[in-house]
Amino acid sequence: MKSIRHLHSPRYAMLGLLLTGGLVFNTSGLANEGRCAHKMHHGEGHFSAEKMRERMERRMTRLHDALTLSPEQAPVWSEFATAMKPPVDAPIPDFAALESLPAPERMSRQLEFMKAHHLRMESHIPVVTAFYGKLTPAQQTVFDREFMCFGRGHHPK
Repeated sequence: MKSIRHLHSPRYAMLGLLLTGGLVFNTSGLANEGRCAHKMHHGEGHFSAEKMRERMERRMTRLHDALTLSPEQAPVWSEFATAMKPPVDAPIPDFAALESLPAPERMSRQLEFMKAHHLRMESHIPVVTAFYGKLTPAQQTVFDREFMCFGRGHHPK
C-alpha cells in the first residue's frame, strides 16, 4: 500500500494542476451565457457576401496558379471560373437576425439556406466535370487535391 507521502510527489502535483486547469478552461464557456458557437464565428459581421467573394477569388487564383494551364486551356478556365462565381443575389444568412427567432423558425430558415446551397452545388457538377475533362492527368491530380478544400476552410498546401 502506498503512503500518503507518495501522493505529494511532483508528478501528482502536476497532474492536479492540469486537471484543475482543464476544469477552469472547460467551464469558462458557461460564462458565455448560452451563446452558440456559430456566433463567435459569424456574429460580428465576420461572414459577409463581400468577404465570401474575396475568399473565393483568392482560392480561384491559387487554383489557377497551381494548375499551370496552357494557353489553349485559358478559355475553358474562363468558363469554369465564371460559372463557379457565387451569384450576386446568393442568400447570405443574417446570423444576428436568426438568433432572435424561435428555434423552429430558425431551423426552417437554415434549411432554406441549405437547400439553395445544395441547388448551386448541383449546378456546379457539370461545370466541374467539363473543366476536369480538359485537364491533363497531372493537372487533374492537382485539381483533385486543391479543389476538394473549397468551402471547408482548409488551405491547400
